[in-house]
Amino acid sequence: MQQPPTARDRLARVLNEEFRRVARREEVSMDELVSEVARLTGCSVRQVYNYRTGKWPFEPALIPIFCQRFRSRTLLEALISECTEAKVEVPELFDLARMVSTTVRQDLEFYEKFLEVFESDGIQPHELPRLRELMERVVHNAYQFLEIAVTDCDRRQALIGIKPNDHPSDPSKRSLRNPNDHPLSTVTSGS
Repeated sequence: MQQPPTARDRLARVLNEEFRRVARREEVSMDELVSEVARLTGCSVRQVYNYRTGKWPFEPALIPIFCQRFRSRTLLEALISECTEAKVEVPELFDLARMVSTTVRQDLEFYEKFLEVFESDGIQPHELPRLRELMERVVHNAYQFLEIAVTDCDRRQALIGIKPNDHPSDPSKRSLRNPNDHPLSTVTSGS
């Protein structure tokens, strides 16, 4: 019987996916990116590889460095989800539809603001904090709906006698803490 992934495994998977995403986006080799991150963190290249594989746990003080370099809070969000186990209520269909409608309007505000500032005189430094704030709300909203989906799925599975996180198809994908379920880390495999 395979052991469920530990928090360290899940965070390492998120870190590894962030490395892959950034390497692809910036069109740099993984070796170049790992070397750069090693310099930024004061770690050896070997340490960074061991952090990515989960062989070694990384220091919490490295998370801000990773987030800044990757221009993403994905790793921070994964850490936060490891720390919280809040009970999620599944709303009735009408309430869920209203929540979706409200959330879509909120999410569109980010994209409207982005276009507005981009089309005016280009994005200026003083506009970035508001864009970041709106983007964080989009991410939070996505997590909220993912949590509702997981809770509903687990509830339905329990009704037919399957325990949560004990799904025959792929038990590793039944946890909010699994980085593969993270809405922002839906990148394809390959470094």
